[in-house]
Amino acid sequence: MILIFDLDGTLFQAKPVFQRAGGGMPGADADLKFLLESVTAVGELFPGVYDVLQTLHNAGHKMYICSQSPAEYIAKVLEHTGISRFFEDYRSAAGYDSKSEPVRELAQGCPAIVIGDTHGDITAAKQNDMKSIAAMYGYGNKDMLAPADAFADLPEEIVGCVERIMRL
Repeated sequence: MILIFDLDGTLFQAKPVFQRAGGGMPGADADLKFLLESVTAVGELFPGVYDVLQTLHNAGHKMYICSQSPAEYIAKVLEHTGISRFFEDYRSAAGYDSKSEPVRELAQGCPAIVIGDTHGDITAAKQNDMKSIAAMYGYGNKDMLAPADAFADLPEEIVGCVERIMRL
């Protein structure tokens, strides 16, 4: 199965990084440089994420990242956290109207599950006739994530959600 993960709020605790970098996404090269430095200084995965990725990878799933963040930031997070080896590729959705198109590109016409913490993640899955898992521990809320096919209150629950969806 192809698994397409959001990054911030799903795998990576971005809030401390953005707070250190001034509160938001960068607007200039200097801002991006400081954001990337902030990833190294204070960036961490959510507890349990590394083991979840290891388990899913060992089970033979092809995994990808689709994030609204800039590509340089995604690459830095993957490198800093040591999870780049689990992913086939990644896409920044920053230049798109929504995540729908980059999610479709990553799935390459194959069945896929999108795992994320925002309405944009769940909507991208629905627009591409894919299943979705809501990362309830992330930055979204219950109302915006209600259309998801499965719900993970903790990262460790993602594995069980994937298994249940695959049995459907």
